[in-house]
Amino acid sequence: MGCCSAKSAHVQDCSGRPAAEKVTGIRRFAGVHELRQMHAGAISFQNDLPEKARLKFSEPNLLGGSLVEVDVAPGEKYCFDTGETGNFDFHVTVNDTKARAHVVRGAEYKLTCDEALPGSPWRVELLNRPERKASDRLA
Repeated sequence: MGCCSAKSAHVQDCSGRPAAEKVTGIRRFAGVHELRQMHAGAISFQNDLPEKARLKFSEPNLLGGSLVEVDVAPGEKYCFDTGETGNFDFHVTVNDTKARAHVVRGAEYKLTCDEALPGSPWRVELLNRPERKASDRLA
């Protein structure tokens, strides 16, 4: 027989605490940082197209589902903010197939096309990059 019963849904150590707490305590004592970072910040889009654009945001992983779909009228600005999550970047699709881009938190983007040429492709242009976190780790 071990320290926990076979009927319990989670594993416990002999002190009655869940085993994960013991490992976390050792990691904290040894100075090991959490592997998963949390990120916050908004992504800003300016629609400079002559028509409305439907933005579809999804997670960057292979199985990532759609997070939100929103219509942005010409000349309007939209800020996408999911709050604090483990994702720093997202995929955005404009009007299903007109344009696709990989976007990051804290950046500003503009939706454009060449209005002089009818049927020209839509583009997602970077206006401002996000501020980089500075650290003195390697200094």
